[in-house]
Amino acid sequence: MKVLFPALLLTSICTYSADIDSISVRFAAESPALISEKARIDAEYQNALNENILEGPEAEFEYKFGREENRWGAGIGQGFDWPGIYTARRSANGIRKSALGRLYESRLADKALDIKLAILRYRRAAEIRDTYSDILKHFELLKETYRNSFARGETTVLDMRRIEVEAFKTSVETSAAEAGLKSAEADLIGLGGKELAEASDTYSYTLATPPGTFDDYRIAMEEDNPELKYLNSMTHLAETEMKVARRSLLPSFKLSFIHDYEEGSHFNGFGIGISLPSWNGKHRIAAARSGAFAATNELTDYRVRMSAQLYSDYDRANRLYATIYSASGTFDDGEYYRLLRKALDAGQITLYRYLTDYLEYTSARITYINLLYDYAEADAMLNRYTILAK
Repeated sequence: MKVLFPALLLTSICTYSADIDSISVRFAAESPALISEKARIDAEYQNALNENILEGPEAEFEYKFGREENRWGAGIGQGFDWPGIYTARRSANGIRKSALGRLYESRLADKALDIKLAILRYRRAAEIRDTYSDILKHFELLKETYRNSFARGETTVLDMRRIEVEAFKTSVETSAAEAGLKSAEADLIGLGGKELAEASDTYSYTLATPPGTFDDYRIAMEEDNPELKYLNSMTHLAETEMKVARRSLLPSFKLSFIHDYEEGSHFNGFGIGISLPSWNGKHRIAAARSGAFAATNELTDYRVRMSAQLYSDYDRANRLYATIYSASGTFDDGEYYRLLRKALDAGQITLYRYLTDYLEYTSARITYINLLYDYAEADAMLNRYTILAK
């Protein structure tokens, strides 16, 4: 028996002009969370600047009542810390400004990476949904063809039922894929609104060049990693804060201009006040020293953890690329399906053999899509340190 039916056109993964890194960074920078983080960082820096400004002048007035006459006096004074502490604080604030700038870049890069991975998850779900939709369309066409053939007595009811069963199974899988796509879309909307979801529709991942050398990514982690630069700046800041703590134990001063009126005469003069350090100064230095020790170890811990993560991501990306690259031609051109259909149309294989081979092919196709986007996510992790540079 020879049965003809329309060809199934499987959705192929193609390249679009949209730059996923640019999309991710733009929406990350516009997110309320990053705007809030930027404001908080600026507030922290402004508070640090405020601590290095002289306090406002103090004005005093006194009036004394006597039996024969009254006396009064007025004065205005300005207090200030030991001169060297202002230089130390200014130096610390310079380092703090750089560190907080790196902190914002780190938060921006993290948010951009989250959005990039969400876009990839959305596109993965869309590719799988489209593939299942095409499979379902294929079975619907196949059902119609075999119904007509059954009406003409050219096929059996067993063939009809087998196709109906497979169509039902595919409709369930298509519904699940649609739900997965809606969930991925909701994640995108949560990160950047409907505009981000719409922008993501213009992007689809295609297998490009293999991963670079491990040293390429290691150097990027060391030189382009804003979080590492932030932690490194924080170690320098902690060391500078120790200098501030030590100098804060030195005396502070107050200079005043005084005007008194006594016995019909006016007197002008000045006063000098000295504030001695508090008794608990050693605790302030100990706290600064502990802060420096913590910052140094946090930097070391981060470098060790990120190096291990980089090694894991690099190994995973290489393994995935080798698997995908060897199979890319099998699914990109759809040749296998065309040959399978041609064999069925020519009566060279039975319907059962066709359905078995076709379902194996489509299952492998979906596995290929999943592996492709697994690699896309691994590649995104490898290039996380350069996402802001693109």
